[in-house]
Amino acid sequence: MEILPGFPGRGGTVCSGSLCLYMPHDLVTRQTVVWNYGLTVCRATFVSGDLNSARPSRPCHPPEGVQSRAGGTLNPMSALEGLKFNDDGLIPAIIQDHANGQVLMMAWMNRESLDQTLATNRCTYWSRSRQKFWIKGETSGHTQQVKRIAVDCDQDCLLIEVEQVGAACHENYRSCFFRDLCDGELQVNSERLEA
Repeated sequence: MEILPGFPGRGGTVCSGSLCLYMPHDLVTRQTVVWNYGLTVCRATFVSGDLNSARPSRPCHPPEGVQSRAGGTLNPMSALEGLKFNDDGLIPAIIQDHANGQVLMMAWMNRESLDQTLATNRCTYWSRSRQKFWIKGETSGHTQQVKRIAVDCDQDCLLIEVEQVGAACHENYRSCFFRDLCDGELQVNSERLEA
């Protein structure tokens, strides 16, 4: 069965862009296929559309809860069952720029918004003040495309690497952390982006 055009076979290398283009399932499903076929994923980063500028990144590791390719029944959603949501059914998500590691923001997710994020690869959060879901960039155009989701050691916090378009902060800064606490005062540490 060919899962990708030009599929390299067991143990080969495949570009993450091909995974997204030719196998548009949720992130956990793609990771499961990658793990079971023993592929190394080259996460492509292109500069000005130059295909020769793609650089590989770390290989994709099996998602938690997915058994090894040696055998066993796959249950990719079991990884989510171990997450620890607070009494309000929420888990904090720290959002980080995939390209440079900058922390962009922190937001809350519930199980449904996390499921939606996994299904669409676009960050969907739960607004505690408005008591409703919000998709980052839905109105502003400042979208967040998910590149990687990591879970901390206690399984009660998410780290989501994204491709950020425009400002992550509603005050139009690249990061919500645009102020430093220095000598008891807050000092702006970055420029506001143009609208």
